[in-house]
Amino acid sequence: MSKLVKDYALGFTQVPNYIIDKDKRLSWKAKGLYLYLVSRPDGWDYYVQDIINRSKDGKDAVKSGLKELEEYGYLKREKVQNEKGQFGKYIYLLKAKPEGDNSD
Repeated sequence: MSKLVKDYALGFTQVPNYIIDKDKRLSWKAKGLYLYLVSRPDGWDYYVQDIINRSKDGKDAVKSGLKELEEYGYLKREKVQNEKGQFGKYIYLLKAKPEGDNSD
């Protein structure tokens, strides 16, 4: 049997175990993207191109991973109106568990 030993003190991120361990629908790609998004500060300016630039995965891989997170309810996109009532920007809401999922 092998063991995992963690060697870090600062700069860590807490991740809900549910997404990593219990939800078998998600690919490791989507779980890795979720981990990156969780590590960003609240209110972080979300740019898909920035995410693409931070790894060797291409645009298609990143976009399909984000789509997977949206499909299963971990990443929710909401349109935002400006002061003139026009829609243009989005707020992305990252969830610990998909909506409607009451399992532990």
